[in-house]
Amino acid sequence: MCVLTVFTLSNALNIFAQALVLTIVPLGGAILFAGPAVALPFAALLAGAAIGTIPAAWLTGMDQRWGFALGGSFGVAGAVLAAFGMMNVVGSAFTLGAFWLGLAQGFGNFYRHGAAGLARRDGRSISLVIGAGVVAAFTVPSALSFATTSAGPLATAAALVMAAAAHLAASGLAFLLPRQRGLDRKSTRLNSSHGYISY
Repeated sequence: MCVLTVFTLSNALNIFAQALVLTIVPLGGAILFAGPAVALPFAALLAGAAIGTIPAAWLTGMDQRWGFALGGSFGVAGAVLAAFGMMNVVGSAFTLGAFWLGLAQGFGNFYRHGAAGLARRDGRSISLVIGAGVVAAFTVPSALSFATTSAGPLATAAALVMAAAAHLAASGLAFLLPRQRGLDRKSTRLNSSHGYISY
């Protein structure tokens, strides 16, 4: 499997999981908490995403395989813990799971950076990677409808399990990437000057 295909599929899975999580976490906060505390899970998600970009930038720059695999593992663990919190009405578990899911988002945002590195050889690469994410996002309403139909009152937990499965698949795909440095400084400066990198 070529590197571009791995980045395309991984970003699609990542965006699918992110869209599910961005839908479920605020809903879960409203179910599990009362008053101003309803915002705690979503705040934890955003905090995790912000904090996650720091180690993600370093790890994906040193070895993109292990960097993306670690990010996916945060997503799996966070989604499972958040689902446990929803099913057992444990707000602290749900909030911690949301934080870990945020960490996974921080790592997942770097898939487009990897595509930006490939854009030097094929300008279509970043369009394919981002376009796959857009298509994946449009499948989320159908996934949520399926979760509601099949899981009933446990639909929120079922949606989180879907997010865990997406992160798990992305983690597996990461090991199909070549064993090399993800983005060297020279390519980062080059692509940043063309607007490919947003951080």
